[in-house]
Amino acid sequence: MTILSELPRGLAPYARTPEFTPDTLPAKLQAAHSTKAGTWGLLHVQAGSVRYTLEPPQNGEVIVSAGQTVVIEP
Repeated sequence: MTILSELPRGLAPYARTPEFTPDTLPAKLQAAHSTKAGTWGLLHVQAGSVRYTLEPPQNGEVIVSAGQTVVIEP
């Protein structure tokens, strides 16, 4: 599976989470989790880097660095 860096055309944001650091990262984001059916996400990395990993049955991993984004598909 290819991990996207931009949302597909036609999608528009409806909510935004507060910014967080490694010290303030919500517990639910520190382990495997999923979004509601049909919900897309866009992770913006402000500083440092994040390893974004998909779990089976999806497969993929990417390091996202400051200034980059990764799409979180439903």
